[in-house]
Amino acid sequence: MTSEAESMTRDHPAFARYFFREDFPSFKDMVQSLNSRSSEALKFNVQCADYGQRPCPPNQWITIDRSSSSIYTIYVCPNTFNFKVTLASKPFDSSENGWCRPPHLLKDYVPQARALLSRMIRIRFQMKGIKTGDYNENDVTLLTAAGHLKSKYTTLLAQWEQTHPHQQGSPPVRPSLNPESYVASIVEFFFTRKCGKDFDPQEIIRSSTKSS
Repeated sequence: MTSEAESMTRDHPAFARYFFREDFPSFKDMVQSLNSRSSEALKFNVQCADYGQRPCPPNQWITIDRSSSSIYTIYVCPNTFNFKVTLASKPFDSSENGWCRPPHLLKDYVPQARALLSRMIRIRFQMKGIKTGDYNENDVTLLTAAGHLKSKYTTLLAQWEQTHPHQQGSPPVRPSLNPESYVASIVEFFFTRKCGKDFDPQEIIRSSTKSS
């Protein structure tokens, strides 16, 4: 998915829906860092973990930890293996069992890959000293909110500036600082490329809103 995102443009709906035009350099930098093979590439260990262990609280699919070494560890929790759908599970067409058949609900698109992508992006943010909030893969509201964050940001920022004239407190999160904006954009772009005319990107947001 991230390799496909290398060809994203700032005018593509899958970018414009989640980011402002001036966020494009940040988006490209994130995608390139995820795909990098250089010495600055993202390095991490992957380990399976059982429920009840500290890394795997209930309802989590994938978690990250950096307590014992300088390299991050990505823990794959049992819930990941309870969901059998992978990219190879369905054809990329609009047949009854195809990936391209509507409705196109973001929450239904390869949650294991989406969860891993979210964790990798969060590690990137942490490496830059940027804190991000907790994430639960079952939180449909959060997935839906990623699609509306951009449209709400300007209004929320204006309200915050008016009520916090001395800039105290935390301002609303800009889309370029929200890991789920990147996840939603990359996933939407991937399926847009794979499904072509059979895929209606608008339906990801519209249908997710109805189901939340």
